[in-house]
Amino acid sequence: MDVRRLIAWAVKASSLREKYEREKAIVFVRLFEEAGVKRGLFSRKRKSPSNPQKTMQDVLILRNIVARRQLPLYNNMVNYANMASGMLPRKVKGGEQRELVDGLKRQLALFITDGAEIRKLLETQINILSAITVQNISPDFLRSISKLWNEERKRVKRMGKSASIMQGVFFVDAKRIEKMYLDALSGAVLATNFLRDHKQTFMYLQAASIGVMAIGAMVGLDTNEVTVVVRKIGMYGEKLSGMVGSV
Repeated sequence: MDVRRLIAWAVKASSLREKYEREKAIVFVRLFEEAGVKRGLFSRKRKSPSNPQKTMQDVLILRNIVARRQLPLYNNMVNYANMASGMLPRKVKGGEQRELVDGLKRQLALFITDGAEIRKLLETQINILSAITVQNISPDFLRSISKLWNEERKRVKRMGKSASIMQGVFFVDAKRIEKMYLDALSGAVLATNFLRDHKQTFMYLQAASIGVMAIGAMVGLDTNEVTVVVRKIGMYGEKLSGMVGSV
């Protein structure tokens, strides 16, 4: 796995996701206005749009956004999230660190589940939009699509929440690991013993950071601090190795 490619794609995915959501919202507003629908409520009693041909054009535009832009994007987001899950440590010794790893994996699983549910919602939207014709177009179709759209946006927010919690869990673990390294540097813990007993600790932190950054970047979170923390602890490790080597 090319880590740089993964992170770069995640950043791009976040930008595209927001772009498609804006485009979708603009088309929805036009459709609602044309059909006499305002934010899910009928502002005027109308059995069908006043200009079905114009409304049908917007239906086709909306279907194109969902089928050719949003659905492929979320397919890739879920696939890349599964790749990111492979970056998390598979086996961690017991104790607090294992609990934190389990916390990361739990939030990542929720992220992937919500992404998969969004894909299903998008597929249902495509089916409904594909069934609309000039002859049968009505506000009832828009009501059905609107409900799916609202559920989609709720799921997107939940994905963002899962990513945010993942970062929080990571920083809790990073803070604890940083303290361990500082204790060793200060002489509170013998450096040779520390490096021997925690040989895998920094490798764990590096692996976890990749998954956290990838998921965070997908939903637009600032992941720079994750990189800063890993680099800082890496520098502490180099100093410790230097101390041991100079003895």
